[in-house]
Amino acid sequence: MANCTYCGQTAGILKKAHKECKQQHEQGKSEILVLVSDAGLKDTDLQQLQTQIEQIATACYINKNLLSDLITSGWEKAVEFVIAANQFTVEEERALDKLKHHFSLSEEKLNKNGIPAKLSAHKQNHGKSKISSLVSEAGSKGGDLQQLEDQIKQIQTECLIDEGTLRELVVSGWEKVVVDIFNDGIVTAQEENVLNELKQHFALAEEKLDRNGAYTQLVKGCVLRDILNRNLPERIKIDGILPFNLQKTEKLVWVFQNVDYYEEKTRTQYVGGSQGVGIRIAKGVYYRVGAFKGERQQTSEIAHADRGLMGVTNKHLYFVGATKRFRIAYNKIVAFEPFEGGIGVQRDAATAKPQSFVTNDDWFTYNLIVNLAQM
Repeated sequence: MANCTYCGQTAGILKKAHKECKQQHEQGKSEILVLVSDAGLKDTDLQQLQTQIEQIATACYINKNLLSDLITSGWEKAVEFVIAANQFTVEEERALDKLKHHFSLSEEKLNKNGIPAKLSAHKQNHGKSKISSLVSEAGSKGGDLQQLEDQIKQIQTECLIDEGTLRELVVSGWEKVVVDIFNDGIVTAQEENVLNELKQHFALAEEKLDRNGAYTQLVKGCVLRDILNRNLPERIKIDGILPFNLQKTEKLVWVFQNVDYYEEKTRTQYVGGSQGVGIRIAKGVYYRVGAFKGERQQTSEIAHADRGLMGVTNKHLYFVGATKRFRIAYNKIVAFEPFEGGIGVQRDAATAKPQSFVTNDDWFTYNLIVNLAQM
């Protein structure tokens, strides 16, 4: 008869271990795992923890090598919990570090399953998220920007975030503020000032801020706010010469590029005509008898007419394309029609047909032109 693998006493015929000993052993392993993983998530008296798990190990037939493996597994379990919860508090970081050093957990054993690398990556991602959130909060509410910079620098150092990535995170935080502002409504003067202060403090280039269109969106919002307040905005800088011949006292407010211009065209066709027969009258002269066109039918369709620049001033809409060049006075427009991608206008003339401009920015185009026309 063999002895029990756990207690060393006679196990019985054809048995390697007592059922009760095996159950006690497995229960002890589970208890140690839970105790160690809990200690990796909160401040714990580690000397007391060590005494407790050593007592469990003795009572449950757990040798020193297995106990060491269980402590390592408990630490890994705590890390996996932190990652799964998508969090990493200062308390958790300190608890994991203390646990690792108290039990002298070897890097070799900890790296066996790649857990430290996963923790490091999680810590860095958590730091990135924190930086972006701090910048967004400052861009929304304002605050001490030097204090914000100090907080960001500390997180950068602790989470091993390089300088290039840090600047990208600050830009992302700034962009998020712009998105949130336009989800709530039009940008206020205070919101504009806070964003400008943030931009200047961190020396954020307009090109970077506009990588996803956020800076241009902010300017558009400010332009609309100016117009709604009956102030003529002067927020665009033109690089080059525009092909618009502005009138005296006329001010350019915005320029749209690559605008597709559409016109309504009427097509005429004749139905019901006969085939007819040909009669030769004289050499070189040929008429068709009976080849009348029948009943005339007209249909209208919107056709692409040109592509070019559309200038918006306080008095007119200007369009200059490859073949079409014209301006339309606001007081000659009787109706504006918003549609996905642009705006349509109907001039006040008996023969005028609808004209459409596709800017791919319907929200701004419609609000800009309609409100300028009412100034």
